[in-house]
Formats: sequence, structure tokens, C-alpha cells
Amino acid sequence: MVRTILLLCCLNSLAAQTPAYLNYTVRDGLPGNLVYCGTQDHRGFLWFGTDKGLARFDGTRFRIYGVEDGLPDSEVLNIQEDSRGRLWVMCFSQKPCYILNGKVVTEKEDSELEKIKYHTATYSLTEDSSGAIWFTGRTRASYFWEKNLIYEYKSSSGTVGILDYPDGYLIAGTTHIYRLTPDKKMETIYDLNVNAVKYPVLGFGCSGNRFLYVFPNRWVLFEWKNGQVLPVDERVGQAGKVYVDRQGRFWICSSAFGAICYDNQYRDLSNPVSYMPDQKVTSVFEDNQGTKWFCTIDQGVFALVPNSPISYFTDPNAQSKNIRSIVRGASGDFYAGNDVGTVNKLTKTGIQTIALGTRDGYNLIREIIPVAGPAFWAATDEGLIYYDEPRSKLSRFASNYSLKSIAIQKNYLWQASNARLGYINLDNLEAKDIIVGRFTTVGADDEGYLWAGGIGGIYGQRDSFQVNWGDSAPVLKTRIAAIRSAGPGKLWIATSGNGLVLARVRKGKIEQVERINDRLESPIYNIQSLFVEPGGRVWMATNRGVFALNKNGRTVHYTAFDGLANDDVTAIWVHRDTLWAATVSGLTRMVLKPHQEKGDFSTQFVSLGYQKDNQKYLIHLSDSVAANHRIELPSDATNIEFNLAGLDFISRGNLDYEVVRRTELLPPLWWTFGNLVTGLLSRFRQQQDTTIAESGLFSVGAFLPPGVYRVQATAIKASGTYSIYPDIWTIVKKPNWYESFWFYISIWLILGYGVWRIYRARAAYREIHTAASLLQLQALQSQMNPHFIGNTVNAIQQFLHPPDPEKTSEYIAIFMRLLRRTMDFSEQTFISFSDELTYDQEYLQLVQLRFENKFQYEITGASEVPPDTPIPSMLLQPILENATIHGIAPTGKSILKLEFFYQPHRFCCTLTDNGIGLNAAQQQKQLFGIERKSKGLSLLEKKVNTLNRLYDLDLDLTIQDLTTQGAGQQGTRVLINYDPEKIWKAINNHSAPAIVAGQ
Repeated sequence: MVRTILLLCCLNSLAAQTPAYLNYTVRDGLPGNLVYCGTQDHRGFLWFGTDKGLARFDGTRFRIYGVEDGLPDSEVLNIQEDSRGRLWVMCFSQKPCYILNGKVVTEKEDSELEKIKYHTATYSLTEDSSGAIWFTGRTRASYFWEKNLIYEYKSSSGTVGILDYPDGYLIAGTTHIYRLTPDKKMETIYDLNVNAVKYPVLGFGCSGNRFLYVFPNRWVLFEWKNGQVLPVDERVGQAGKVYVDRQGRFWICSSAFGAICYDNQYRDLSNPVSYMPDQKVTSVFEDNQGTKWFCTIDQGVFALVPNSPISYFTDPNAQSKNIRSIVRGASGDFYAGNDVGTVNKLTKTGIQTIALGTRDGYNLIREIIPVAGPAFWAATDEGLIYYDEPRSKLSRFASNYSLKSIAIQKNYLWQASNARLGYINLDNLEAKDIIVGRFTTVGADDEGYLWAGGIGGIYGQRDSFQVNWGDSAPVLKTRIAAIRSAGPGKLWIATSGNGLVLARVRKGKIEQVERINDRLESPIYNIQSLFVEPGGRVWMATNRGVFALNKNGRTVHYTAFDGLANDDVTAIWVHRDTLWAATVSGLTRMVLKPHQEKGDFSTQFVSLGYQKDNQKYLIHLSDSVAANHRIELPSDATNIEFNLAGLDFISRGNLDYEVVRRTELLPPLWWTFGNLVTGLLSRFRQQQDTTIAESGLFSVGAFLPPGVYRVQATAIKASGTYSIYPDIWTIVKKPNWYESFWFYISIWLILGYGVWRIYRARAAYREIHTAASLLQLQALQSQMNPHFIGNTVNAIQQFLHPPDPEKTSEYIAIFMRLLRRTMDFSEQTFISFSDELTYDQEYLQLVQLRFENKFQYEITGASEVPPDTPIPSMLLQPILENATIHGIAPTGKSILKLEFFYQPHRFCCTLTDNGIGLNAAQQQKQLFGIERKSKGLSLLEKKVNTLNRLYDLDLDLTIQDLTTQGAGQQGTRVLINYDPEKIWKAINNHSAPAIVAGQ
């Protein structure tokens, strides 16, 4: 936003001084440069009526109201606010309306307004002590609005104002003054003796019991006293609009003479003070901080703030406006040097001009050092000059060089020039050159070591200025503009290419450097000079105004908008709360922190902008007066940002904002998982985040998670003063329906129910499948019984032919025991190892009875196996049976070896015979036409598969033909191994019956 500072002459100021007026025009957002009126509302906003619309100003931006917003007409001639917060807008269309909560209300929305019938748009309103409103419009009709009803009163002449006094109403007319009787009748009490047509009332104002009439050629002041109207004073003057400020002073505005204030405590027409005499002022008003606002016909709005910056030497006839140096003397006077060899001394009583002389009309005074006497040294383009003020004695020290900077160290005055670095001994005034080169500045650190800057680096006194420290610190390898101490062990160095540099020095050596621009959001370049306050704050004079760097790293920036005579600043000096800035257009004095400065201004959230579906939306938050200040945003709102304003017009918009954002839990209906997790992590305490927002814009991010955000903004002046009236808004961003906690809970419940149904179905399937497998297992075991019985009966026949009763009896006895055990075990899934071992021993005894000496068996490792080790029932019997039938050796003795042992987490059993082998036995079957596989082994394989499927035993059954493993090998080996722990686990989970010992 472009803003212009106009420096206009103030008649009661010191000679050569001009206050800085702030000017706002259409370039800054005003709808038109013709401004009829202005006022400030109860919240602190400024309102301006122009020929092209109504404008509301928050100190940074204008918001425009026009016909499209509901105004009857875009030309606004008068605006006033009543105690209910209604802003009355008087438009050229003559239709009354008001603005409340950002909405324009006309007779369409408020039918009482239809009763006000004016033929002029210059009417105004007066509110009495009861809150009732009088409308007057220089016509015979006046309107009285009380308790939402409007009454019409008529007088014999036009009415210009209503005066509410304790003893009744006075009605100021265009030709007479009336008194309103208790029965609402108008009683004439004073005759103005004027012709209303020839001498119309062009201005009227009331201050206490005094009121001022402004006619075309004279001003008349009256007083209401003891029931009488008495003339007090009369002046000849041109007509204008009357304004009464907060101190009760009368102001008269005119397009011919600007504005005149009768600045006295007696509220009379004495002590006139003229403001802006060369501007066409239409009206003036004062805001609650004392800033005076001037509305003009063709130049927009001007503002004159309290303690406004004052500029010197800005007159076009001044000898020179280009001020190059500024310094404060021991007595408190200021010395300002210009570019034509003149030093101006500013004292409390005036300005003293000291001409140091110039050979060609141009002699730039670059630096001044006051000394006791009073006297001063001056470094100029034409050499070094000493001036003794008491004796008005000027001493020139011949030099062929242009001095750039000087510094006094003990009794030596050092000089940096365009050709060399040297010093003058102040005791004998002898000069000595130290080093040849182009030097730009000299300065000392806190230890007293001198440093000299040149066009390509910086040099130190400790090594006689021989070492360029820019060689070891490239950031200093540039032109050095200024050098100042930054306190113990530190040195401020202003460079032309790298901005401000902080160097850490020790005993005349640079140990470390920091480029300040690296930690600034907006880098600062083109520094021309430095000033360091005793408190440590460093000030920089640049071609973009004045910058200050605080200890906390924050910067403050002053420009022509803030009152500087020009943005091109050459030198600065700060004393207490006052900044002196030397610019190319004059010298400016600026009060940095006025005494008793208060933060009695409000902070406002002006608007909230966001983006949705690639469209931008703007909500005017300042239109709302809702007590909760709460707004709900769409769930898909993005790029959310606030426009902030501090209604402190003294700061000229130079404000920062401390924004505190607190995150709260959403209402239960809108909970999200993210919201709950954040709440749990913070133990459901408010999370707080503090940000400093510059330029009145605070962005909360491109994507704001759903939640409740309580945002508080507090405006901060450049002086560090905080607004005592922060603004607080609660922003609720709802989640999308699919982000809701309850949506996910519903989904999880549905999924959980579905999983539960699937689980139940699978469980039912597993139960049916398990039952079927158990039945299959029982069926397999049942099939083993007749197979075993059949083989045994075949064996018994051998003892009947020839008969052998003893063996037959013994064989049948063992067979009956085995048969009983078999029937018992066939009903059990698992049995103990001891039962299995007994069964196997009896079965092998039965086989040995059958084959006698042709069969031998061995059982090993049984003693190493715990007796209660679980083993699938009827697991070994089919293997033993198959080995004793098909594994008998064709010649010699058949040997059967049964071995039990443990491997890691595995129970193992091997059964080895010395028969013809598995492959040879199968070939014999084929030879005799037997194609089927052994029934016992087939049933055993099915049983193994069923057990693994039911109980996940990882049971392994392997049959090996030993004849295939090398020459001399014969027989078959069967290997069985499994994990007993899995059987115990199945038993403990009741998925398998407990082990029951056989009978």
C-alpha cells in the first residue's frame, strides 16, 4: 500500500519545523479523494463518507460499502453513531439508513424510517441524555425518535441543531432559537436577525452551554445561561463546517483556509491555530487517542498524530535539505551537518547556523565529534575542521584527501580518508600517516582497540593495520560502512554487500563472525551508518528508512510513512525516547515511546479468508458483535488466514501481533481419532502455541486438522507496548463425515460383527470338520481291529495242523489280552508310552510264539522315555504287524529292532527288520498278481494325516528300503517322530481327550 507523507507548515511551531501529516488517498484504498465527513465508532474503527462510497478504516486497510451492500446512494455526506452502536449514514439520495453489525438497514427493514421525509441530505442527529434521537436537516421539520417510534415537530424556520440542557431542550433554528415547552410546543426565545435565504447557517456546533453559528461572512458564539441566550463573541470570517473536539474546542473547516482550532480552555473565539491552510478541508474530527483527521475535497484524508514527527530544513528555500551527519553534544544540543559545509546547531531556543565553508559549493560534512569547550571536530570532503564556538574560531587542517570518518582515541584523532589512514596528535597537532589505502570508517571496540574499514575489508590496530581480516572471514571482504562497539567482546560491522555483521573480538583479533541477515526474515542492506544505544539496541540508517535490532532479534522499521523526511537516511542518533534521523530531505525528530504511553486501543480480527473447491471466501469478522465470537468452518476449508488490525492510528500501521492459539477437544459428536489422540497426549489440557505475526496477516496453515481453536491476538507497538484489549475468536473446523470417530467406530463395529460371524461360521465348520475327522479316526482305528484279528486267526491255524495245544493255549491267551487292549485303545486318541510299550512287547511275544527260533526282536531306549509320554494310540501296531508279515527274512533268522530315543523337542521311534526290503516285497506282490498296497500301512498313513490335521502334531512317518543304500544292506526301516508338547497342548485345550491308561 502506497502512503504519502506531506510536510505542511504549522503556524505555531518553531521556525523551520514542519509536522508530518499522514495522507490516505484512493491509492491506499479510499473509494474517492473527495471526503465529506469522518467519525470513529465505539469499537475504534474510523469511517469516512466520500462521493463514491462509505469506507471503514482499521489502520491498515479500508473496507468499502456501496449500493451493492445496501446503501441508498454511494455519495455519503454525513455519518454519526448513536449510543446503541448504530452508524447513521446520510446519503445524497436523502433516504436515512444506518449500519448495525455490518448490515445496512433502510426503511425496507425498519419501517419507522419511512416517517423521516427530508428534501435535503445535510441533516444530522442529536442524541439526548435518555438515548432519544433528534433528526434536524435545516428544514422546518424535526423528527424525534423515542422507544422505536418517530414523532415530527415543525418550527417557523429551519432547524440546525437540538441542545439538550438540564432545564429543557433548545432548538437552534436558521433564524430563531426556540425552547421546547413541557407540552412539546416550540417557544421563540431569541431572534438571530438574519435572512435565512441571504445568510443561511452553514455550520453549527455546541460545547457545553455555548454554541456557535457559522454564517457565510461571520461567526457568532452564544451562551445559554440562567434561562437566556446571550451573545458571547463574534468574528468576521468565511463559512465552514463546525466540529467540537473532546476538549470542547471549536474547529471551523473551509475549502479556503483549511482548518482553524480555537485552542483555549474558555471555549471562545480567541487563540486561533491554523492547520493545513493550503488544503480544502471539508471536516475534521479527533479520535480517542488524540489524532486529528482532516477530510479534504481532492486529497483524501490527512492525519496528525500526537507527538507527530517534526522535520527541519525541509523548506524549499532552505540552504540545503541534504543532512549528512547528526550528533548530540554534552550540553544536550544537536549538531547536524549538511552537504554544503554548514553545521546547524539545534538548541531549545532555536537553530544556529555555523558555516564551515566550501571551495566549490559542495562540501559534505560526514562526521562531527563534539568536545569540551564547547567545540567540535568535523570530517568533511575538504579535510578536517576544528570549530571553537565561544570564540567562533575556525581551524582548518590542510588535507588533499576527502575524509570519510574520524575517531578520538586518548589524545589521538584518527582519520580515515579516500587515500590513507592516519592520526593527529592532539597535544601538538602533528599529523602522521599510518597506511596508504582507501578507508571508509574507523571505530573502537570495548577493549579500546581501534578498527579501520576499507573498500575491501577491515583492519585492526593490534597488528598496525597490516592484516585484512576479510581474508579469513569472507563476509567482511567487502566495503565497510560503519564500525561500532557492541559491548564486551563484540563489534558491530556494517558492510555494503552482507549487511550487518556481529564480530566476536578478543585482544584486537576477530575470532568469529555472524551475518545477521541469515536470521532475519527480511534482510537489511545498504547500511550507511550505525548507532548503538547504551542498552544494546543497534540502529541502522539505510536507503529504505531506519531499522532497529532489539536484543531478542526482532526488528523495528521506520520510513517516510512513519514521519521521516525521506526514506534515504544517512545518519541517526537516539537519545532516550527520541530518534533523530538525517535524511537527504531534511532532519527528522521522532518520539519513539511517548511518555505515559498506554495500550488503550483494541485489537481486531478484521476478516477470515479460506479456500474451498478452488474458490476463495472472505468472512468479515469485525461485522459481528456476538459475545461468543465463534464461527464454524466447512470441513474442506483450506488455506485459512486472518487479517488482523490494531486500532492504534498513532502507530501508522507499524504493528506486530502476538497470536496465541489454543487447541481444544471437539464436541463428542464431532470427535476424530486425531483429536482424541492429541487430547490424550496432552491429558486433555489445552495446547498453546504462540506466534508473532507481522503485517497483520496470520496464517494457520494450508490444511488445518478438525478441531476447536481458540485464537487470541494482541497488537504490539514498535515501542513494545501491548494492546490492553485483545480480540478472541473460537474457530470450529468440523471433520468430514468419514473422518468422524463415530464413523470409524461404526465401521469397526460392522467389520467386527462381520469377523465375528465369519469366526463363528469357521468355528462351526471346524467343529463339524473335527467331529468328522474324529469319526474318521475312530473308523480307521475300528478298521485296524478286524485287520489285526484276521491276521491273528490266520496265525492260529498254524498251531492246529499239526495240533500243539500248549502253544495254541498260550497264543490265544496273549491274543485275548491284546484284543482287549486293542479294543480299549481304539477308543482313545492318545495313550501313555508305558501302555504302548506293554502292548508292543505282548504283540512281539505273540509273533515269537508263531515263528519260534526264526524270529528275534530287540527293544532299546525304553527306559529313557518317561512312562507318561503321550503317544497316538494304535500307531505302532500296524507297523509291527506289517514288519512281522512282510519283513521276515527269507533265510536265516529274522531280526526286528525297536528303538526309542529323543532329539531336541522330538520323540523318535525306529523299527528295523532284515527282510527282503520294501521294493522287493512289492515286486513279489506284482509277481503273484497282488496290486493293492498293504491295508495296514494304508490305514496308518490316513491316521497320521488325520492326527496332523486335527492336532497339528507335525507327526512324521518315513519308510526306508535299506537295500537301496548300498551293497550288503537289506531290510526295511520305519521312522516315526513328533513333538509331545503339541499333544499335551491339545489335551490342555480340550481339543483332544485326556490320556487314559489301557485296561
